[in-house]
Amino acid sequence: MDYDKILNIAIKAAREAGEIILHSKAEKVEVKSKSDYVTEVDIKCQNVIKSVILSEFADHNFLAEEDGGVFTPQNDLWIIDPLDGTTNFIHDLKHSAVSIAFHSDNEVKVAVIYLPYDDELFYATKGKGAYLDNTQISISNEKDISKTIIATGMP
Repeated sequence: MDYDKILNIAIKAAREAGEIILHSKAEKVEVKSKSDYVTEVDIKCQNVIKSVILSEFADHNFLAEEDGGVFTPQNDLWIIDPLDGTTNFIHDLKHSAVSIAFHSDNEVKVAVIYLPYDDELFYATKGKGAYLDNTQISISNEKDISKTIIATGMP
């Protein structure tokens, strides 16, 4: 399997979805469950991501947030959250992302997170490390949690 090609397709798909996010507003909002929303932009981004992937990998499978599936381990599975941070998007808080991962042989092989408002691209390929744009990044070696920063978001 050519994971460099998979990474490049994931990046292309994430950037195309990011362009949609940058040029859209939440006009139609549906409530999936308490504090869980979907907009027409989520659906549009998901469709674009799938289209980009299918143009290169017609036989691959998807677990996409707006399709509502349940994770079942299988080869050549793309895991997609087309607009991660829909609550922020709805409230015009410019902190949302496009999240795409490729799963095969019982593990994630490629992952891409694109923050369109900041034009930041995080990506990783198994065995090749993680990057922010073209600069390799790593986790901290700090063992004392009181010396760390932890962030989370809740709708």
